[in-house]
Amino acid sequence: MDCRHQPTHWKPSKYNWILPIDAMGGGGAIYNAYTGACLDFGENDFRRIKALLNSTQDTIDFHLLGDSAIPLGGALIAGGMVVEYGFDELADLEKRINSKKIDEFPLVLTITPTFSCNLGCSYCFVGKKKV
Repeated sequence: MDCRHQPTHWKPSKYNWILPIDAMGGGGAIYNAYTGACLDFGENDFRRIKALLNSTQDTIDFHLLGDSAIPLGGALIAGGMVVEYGFDELADLEKRINSKKIDEFPLVLTITPTFSCNLGCSYCFVGKKKV
């Protein structure tokens, strides 16, 4: 993360899902539905990143990440978990959707109904046998 070539103000993406994973011993993952990127972190990094993304400040202070600010901040930027402060994700998404109307490649859409979904509803899947 070279600060000379990066904007000075960042904000969390509106499309982040912060997912604690008990099997990771207190760690977790950050999924960004806008970019499709998913990053997993150990307990210490996950705790700091969660605090950073949930901060009530207007802009992100990468110093909260401590000595790991450069690699972790770079990963968050590359994954789209943080975006430039003036970037309007919704307007950009709308522009992308409209451009796909004339594009030959399909648009990918991710729908996350609930974290407790077991993909077992008979009305969601055609041909599922009822027990």
